[in-house]
Amino acid sequence: MNSWTPRLAAVLLCALPLAAPAAAAEKLNVKLGVVGPLTGPFAVMGEQWRQGIEAYLAIHGDTVNGRKIEVIYRDTTGNPATAKQLTQELVTREKVQFLGGYGLTPEANASAPIVNQAKIPTFLFHVASPSSMPLSPYFVRVGQNIATNGAVSAQWALKSGKTKAYIAIADYGPGHDFAKGFKEYYTSHGGEIVREDAGIAVGALKNQK
Repeated sequence: MNSWTPRLAAVLLCALPLAAPAAAAEKLNVKLGVVGPLTGPFAVMGEQWRQGIEAYLAIHGDTVNGRKIEVIYRDTTGNPATAKQLTQELVTREKVQFLGGYGLTPEANASAPIVNQAKIPTFLFHVASPSSMPLSPYFVRVGQNIATNGAVSAQWALKSGKTKAYIAIADYGPGHDFAKGFKEYYTSHGGEIVREDAGIAVGALKNQK
């Protein structure tokens, strides 16, 4: 089970009394819209989310205070424009009280204006870039901050005696954030970046050995 699943459940339990009090009186379902890549090159993320959520609900039940938790999945295939469209549909058509998912930073960033307009708590399952959090006061990160991973990687490299480095930077938010975290720690602790290649398309190195 994903480590963030119990954290997400805890936040939902705390937030339920604040969400749609009129609906609560009528004992309507609590709707959580999960937006993210369920197919395509990043589908492994969406599949793990589904497995984690379904496993948790199977073990702990899908009812809280007499209200059934309904999870509605929408597949973005990793496309930010699709994420924004599906977020809008979940808000306007499905009337969800919570949103979650967003496997890639561009998905969350594109959807932020809709989240802000609807004022819906939105859990970022995997979005790693620090740039996303200032875009919405309704964003709740339950995953990683990838800049920290970069600094930790640099620390390991230096402890392993690797004082010179070459870095290839994936051309999207988390790629640049990771590189920044790595470079800042690495160079400030005596490491030397001998070369860096920025602007590499996401997935371009997938089949390289």
